[in-house]
Amino acid sequence: MTTAEKCNYARHQFAGELNCAQSVLSAYADEVSLSREELERMGAALGGGMGEGEVCGAVSAALLLLGLKLGHTQHTPGNKADIQAAADDFRKQFLEKFNSLRCKELIGLQIKNPPELQQAYADNIFDNQCTSYLCAAIALVDKIAAPPSANQK
Repeated sequence: MTTAEKCNYARHQFAGELNCAQSVLSAYADEVSLSREELERMGAALGGGMGEGEVCGAVSAALLLLGLKLGHTQHTPGNKADIQAAADDFRKQFLEKFNSLRCKELIGLQIKNPPELQQAYADNIFDNQCTSYLCAAIALVDKIAAPPSANQK
């Protein structure tokens, strides 16, 4: 899928039953060694800033994806400095665009607080704002994790 197709897929999933992290993760099922179901389960507890308004679920999902795409294990070669640089680059670019990585700061409400959550739904915050975060996270993952030849085009 192209970046735009992944964005559209994630938006559709987010409008359904999936949270922000699940929506971003599941858009990459064709690119990583986990199934769509495994990716959705992995992101289940990350939505809404881990349910606490902390680090945005789309950001958490993007960092997991960078690890899946660029990270190392004890059995595969890799460079800790490279994945850390990729994560730093992601955070820097996301912050430049949105001024925060935290859900409650991004949406301006604490979703753990029931009246504020109701307000978020009433104001259509999730559709109007969060979809921008989903698509930005996807675009950054695709940019940062692109093969070197793709970055030179």
